Amino acid sequence: YLEHLKTPCQHAMFTTDGTGIIAAGHGGFYLIEIASGRLVAGFATKGGQIIDIAVRPDGRALATVTTRSIHSFSLPELQPLDSFRHNAPNPSNSAYWDHNGVWIGGSDGMMHSKNNFVGTPPVSFVRVFGDRKVSIHGSGVGVWDKNKRINYFDLGFRIEDAQINREGNLLAIKAEDGPVMLHQLPDGAKHMQAPAQSALAKTFAVGGTTLGIALEDGGCFWWQLTKGKAFQLKWPKGMAISNGGELIAFITPKGQVRIHSSIDGRQALPPPNPVSNSAITSIAFVNKSPTLLIFDSEGVLSYYNLKDSVQSNQPAYGKDVLQINAVIDQMWGLSHNNTLYAVLRIPQDDSCTMLFIPLSQEQPPFDLQNLHPKTWVNPSSGSIFEPTISSGFIEKDFTGTEIAVYRSLPNNQWISFDQMTILDSSANANDYI
Repeated sequence: YLEHLKTPCQHAMFTTDGTGIIAAGHGGFYLIEIASGRLVAGFATKGGQIIDIAVRPDGRALATVTTRSIHSFSLPELQPLDSFRHNAPNPSNSAYWDHNGVWIGGSDGMMHSKNNFVGTPPVSFVRVFGDRKVSIHGSGVGVWDKNKRINYFDLGFRIEDAQINREGNLLAIKAEDGPVMLHQLPDGAKHMQAPAQSALAKTFAVGGTTLGIALEDGGCFWWQLTKGKAFQLKWPKGMAISNGGELIAFITPKGQVRIHSSIDGRQALPPPNPVSNSAITSIAFVNKSPTLLIFDSEGVLSYYNLKDSVQSNQPAYGKDVLQINAVIDQMWGLSHNNTLYAVLRIPQDDSCTMLFIPLSQEQPPFDLQNLHPKTWVNPSSGSIFEPTISSGFIEKDFTGTEIAVYRSLPNNQWISFDQMTILDSSANANDYI
């Protein structure tokens, strides 16, 4: 039958009533009667490679999909009905037509159609602490506990950044070009909104019941929520909050460290002795350890053990660990299997490298390369989390081995799985797999 066509055929399918064959190629598409082999109708195309075809469920219309657009035609006449851009990135040959219209799959793992896509928006980034995982989907928030998604809510504005506390019951978010806000988890109820100048936040963090914000041009605000107190210092150039929320560390204008109580705002420890003359640019507390990491302008990683300073009220002495010739954009401190680590995220053009550095120096540093640029570390376990296609994110271990995938599906369904089995899923997840 196809020998009568005027163009090579890349796609073919039966009509819904089984009486015809629809064939399509680079030069056009055709309807052929099966009983006689007669060419019923044809439509020549110019430009726009056809990558797939689909028939409306009632059999009365045909859709052709190109790399940019979807065109529909009546059957059997092949008269034009509609045409629109589908906006699918790098579309694949995976089109279908249902009661909502024609859909085509893109390289983002989503199905795209006319001014829409099906399912939860893609994952922008992930924030994790312990068993609590929060996936950000543009303006949406997916709340996971272990392998189970327990809530999803939409805030109605695009989320630029987010942080969660160690207890997993508070989520601090910054709206794109907007202020920092605090929401309760898992229900998403709004707890408070920071002042308008928090739209200029350089960094922000939530530890225990303390929310802190460091401004781009200097100065910090913090709120001790259980005490109902608010504080402000105008001189800090950066800050970090201990994961329990009791201490808040600041970078001074001269690039040194000061450690204050988040509860009353007073200096909690004597100023640590400077490790060098180089200005400190980044600081981070190690989870469940009296250790403060510092990274300076010369690329030297050091740390302070604050235990002796707390007990003796004497200045802490720092210790150099490693110098690296790279810029970092994020630093975490984690305690895993009785070993303290600094984890540095080193950005590349469209990826990042995660460098794991044992503070004891009894083990060599190691890294994981070619990761998503917004990869995040769980300070409780050291697992790393990367956004992936199809509204999902991946958990990997220290070696880069995949542990699990967590995915949000259409119609409020979800699933989590590893390489061997489904870990957990919503009641109707099978309908969308």
